[in-house]
Amino acid sequence: MTKNTTKALLLLLLITAIVVVISGCTSSSPSATVTPTAVANVTATPAANVTTQGPPSFTTIQPGELLIPTDASFPPMEWLNTSISDPQQQFQGFDMDLMRAICAKLNVTPVFTAHDFSSIINDIQSGKYDCSISSFSITPARQEEVSFSDPYFQVQQTIVVKANDSSIQNVTDIVDKNKVVAVELGTTGQLAADNLTGTNGTKINPLTNVLAEGSADLCYTDLASGKADAVIDDIEVNAYYVKTFPGSYQFVNYKFPTLEPYGIVVPKSNPQLLEAINWALAQLQADGTVAQLKQKYGLE
Repeated sequence: MTKNTTKALLLLLLITAIVVVISGCTSSSPSATVTPTAVANVTATPAANVTTQGPPSFTTIQPGELLIPTDASFPPMEWLNTSISDPQQQFQGFDMDLMRAICAKLNVTPVFTAHDFSSIINDIQSGKYDCSISSFSITPARQEEVSFSDPYFQVQQTIVVKANDSSIQNVTDIVDKNKVVAVELGTTGQLAADNLTGTNGTKINPLTNVLAEGSADLCYTDLASGKADAVIDDIEVNAYYVKTFPGSYQFVNYKFPTLEPYGIVVPKSNPQLLEAINWALAQLQADGTVAQLKQKYGLE
């Protein structure tokens, strides 16, 4: 998650190409042994069932506003463009535009706050905020703590190394060769790293071989400096860094075997807001807005 206008524009023009290439050339390694991250079995509201009536009634902490924390360091999903004078418009990315479209449907104003990812769910639970959109994978463990909207996107975890590093050819090399992996704290990337297993059944040591950082930027700083040998993160975020810094990084020919749906986090105490967000999402799926945003950010 380097945030300036030039890099954002570069992303919009070029990210589609890298994602297409990755999708076409990446496959699971048959020798890999990985404990899959637990992912919830969820389905979206069918577009055919969308009603054209207004949204369900709901309440918010501040009337007419949605207070929304997000880890704005995760391009192309969310990042800060500090060259924009309006603090709220500094929040850029697919998730940010989607949330603005949801709020337009619900006739409320989004109020974004830059927040550390690992504490967002706790602050949603405590009632400090109304909801959060921040590339949250829907997992059973998280569903015990908060509610999730219908899924709006789906990703896989991937591995990136330096462009000149041939020592990591598959996921088991990380454990077999005692490599260090940088991940984002509290993410499914961290869960995937913590569960890595080598070819002989040896487990990774999370205390010494997994660096949990606060953002993707820091993960890639670790990789560039040699503090880490690899980064595990969502495919579209890794694709951003591979494309934004040509010749610096490359994908390992492996995708983790889980498909992770993204959802919007809502406190269990506000089911009416959850219903309203799902109504708005269904509207935006049906009218083509979600598809247009995916195209805008090169996510299709």
